[in-house]
Amino acid sequence: MEYAYVRYSDFLEDQLIVRISTDGGNTFPTTLFTGDENGSGNFATGFNNTNPFTPASADDWCGAGPACIALDLSAYDGMNDIVIRIENINGYGNWMYVDNISLSASCGATEPPVAAFSADPTIGCAPLLVEFTDESTGLVAFREWIFEGGSPEFSEEANPLVDYFDPGEYEVMLTVENNAGSDTHTETTFITVLGLPFADFSFTATGMTYQFTNLSQNEDDLEWSFGDGNTSTQENPSHTYSEPGTYTVTLDVFNECGTESYQETIVVEADLIAEFTSDVTTGCTSLVVNFEDVSIGLPIAWEWTFEGGNPATSSLANPVVTYNTPGSYDVTLVVDNGTSVQTITLEDYIVVNSEPTVYFTTTVTPGSGIIATDNNSSNADSYIWDFGDGSTSNELQPIHTYTAEGTYTVSLTAENECGEVTMTQEVMIVFPPEATFTASTTAGCAPLAVDFMASPQGAGYTYEWSFPGGMPTTSDDANPTVTYTTEGVYDVTLTVTNAGGSSTISQTSFVQVDGAIIALFDAIATPVA
Repeated sequence: MEYAYVRYSDFLEDQLIVRISTDGGNTFPTTLFTGDENGSGNFATGFNNTNPFTPASADDWCGAGPACIALDLSAYDGMNDIVIRIENINGYGNWMYVDNISLSASCGATEPPVAAFSADPTIGCAPLLVEFTDESTGLVAFREWIFEGGSPEFSEEANPLVDYFDPGEYEVMLTVENNAGSDTHTETTFITVLGLPFADFSFTATGMTYQFTNLSQNEDDLEWSFGDGNTSTQENPSHTYSEPGTYTVTLDVFNECGTESYQETIVVEADLIAEFTSDVTTGCTSLVVNFEDVSIGLPIAWEWTFEGGNPATSSLANPVVTYNTPGSYDVTLVVDNGTSVQTITLEDYIVVNSEPTVYFTTTVTPGSGIIATDNNSSNADSYIWDFGDGSTSNELQPIHTYTAEGTYTVSLTAENECGEVTMTQEVMIVFPPEATFTASTTAGCAPLAVDFMASPQGAGYTYEWSFPGGMPTTSDDANPTVTYTTEGVYDVTLTVTNAGGSSTISQTSFVQVDGAIIALFDAIATPVA
């Protein structure tokens, strides 16, 4: 303990006393030090001074004169509740100063330390610099670090810096010790050092199509470049080259530590595969088809066969063919690239459709005006009927009723994508007649001649008359003449028939015939005078 002090005079001085308590400061029964000046310079660090004293230099402190105060506390080793009190007994002297109180001991620990540590960072890319921190508890007299894979591999520092240059997972061990013993703490896979990814791939080829397989390691992402301007980010892509040639395929792989690349040079050779296409494959007769060779492998010669086509064969790369007959037709292409010949046949590739075929019949129910249709058309998508009286229908086989007699033209138009075809047929509609007749006279004296007139009259009608009492008694004339010679009253019956049926009319007591007049007289002679 350092102190600085001077007396005011030989008669006015202070005293320094140091006491110790073992009960936490409740009592201070023991005095460890007493110091006062006796005039021989045994305690004061300077000469008497009637002015207030303030130490201004190192010479004003103990050590330059009297020795500083050293106290032996060994008698209190292991005790608790120790309190030291420093007292200044004021005798009207001068100022006293105390400074730099230090405690030193030459003693050992009572328990071994407990090893613990931390590091920052614990994961990263090589080269990785890691700062380790000793977080052990207890008195540590000696420590030893072991850094697997690190540089340095060993250290005795409290907080060493270690470099890791190679990717991997590494163990760290710290051993701490004191006089009471030692402790070791080990962390396995404590430090993870990441490295660049490893790039590699393999491939197989089928013709000009290549299947690539990624064999890389430790990558987070990747990108392929196939050397023809095309790229891919798929894991195992398939790529078809459009032309033969030499290409450099590059695989770039990425992770947080950087990028690595792997390249392979491949020679793509054309593998002849026969293929073709056309602008149309179906249509109507007179169908014009533009064929196009899309074969793989650079053919130099072509041999086409066109079933049903015109021309039927061709040696052009892209021929034009016309199909005039309905049907389904095969197409064959043979290609030659000088080293290989390949053939492809597509069955029923061309389908040629035609206009529909139209045909129908009708059945007329006599006397009703009703006709039934029977549609036997084929290859049609839709139908239009026209019955000639302003009526139409889209049904397949409609039934139609006419309201007036006459001859009508029935037409059926069948349609599909290739066109339309129309058929016509005449039907005659006849209704049963309504028979009537007239007579030139209906009464008279015998012999009475009567001219009869039937209605209706015209082509297609037949007549059947019945004249009871007349002569003739029957007739099939339209306008017969009948003579009645016998007095009486007579019926007349007429039946008129046509294609629609027949109608009969009977008139009772229609003709009345009177008898002949006979002149009778008597003569009486009167004499003349």
